[in-house]
Amino acid sequence: MGYETTPNKDVIRVYDTCRVSELYSKKGRRLRYIGLPSPKLNDIIEWREFIGEIFAVERGTRLDKISAPHYLLLNASILGLRGQLTLIRGELDDVLMAGKKFQGKNIRYPFDLAFFDFFGGILNKGFKRVNAIKEFFNNQKKDFLLLTTYNLKYAKKSEEMNVLKKIDKELRSFTRGEKESKTFSRVIDWYASEDCPPQYRQKVFVPYYMREGEFQGYNVLTENPIYYL
Repeated sequence: MGYETTPNKDVIRVYDTCRVSELYSKKGRRLRYIGLPSPKLNDIIEWREFIGEIFAVERGTRLDKISAPHYLLLNASILGLRGQLTLIRGELDDVLMAGKKFQGKNIRYPFDLAFFDFFGGILNKGFKRVNAIKEFFNNQKKDFLLLTTYNLKYAKKSEEMNVLKKIDKELRSFTRGEKESKTFSRVIDWYASEDCPPQYRQKVFVPYYMREGEFQGYNVLTENPIYYL
């Protein structure tokens, strides 16, 4: 099925439970979820007491009986969650870009909890991923909790370098002198260099694209990124 959890990922899932629980208490009701829970529904199982309606995204065709969606629905039935779950078959980036309808299925915004376990880096497929997140923000129109994970192995260096150049250019527009400008450039040069571990470079892009939420009127609060094997 192309997916297996890991002990480290399990720890992160438990760690996130406190945030999910806090949101549940704040809302005073079960949360509406959208995300990539995997065929084994690991996230849903961990947060089950807090979640109501589930929109699960998974790649695969309707008639394929050995695909991830098939096993996801099977496990949902075994767990007694089938009545709460709507399956959206497709790539998450495409689903988010489509807005409120994808392949004939209505995606009923807004959601309270989103967990996007992306394959690849934040910057992916010619910035398609960033645009997908922007579209998700646009359709939400309310407060919500967004949890995201990325795989450093598939991050594209060329896209990362292009964004670092954009950040450098924007920082220069706020500088008050040559000394500040050189300081910013040294920082950007380090993030672009081979000396910079990929997890450090990746974390630069988290606040950079999360500001898109601020542009749309959200009060964005972020946790420190966590790197795990």
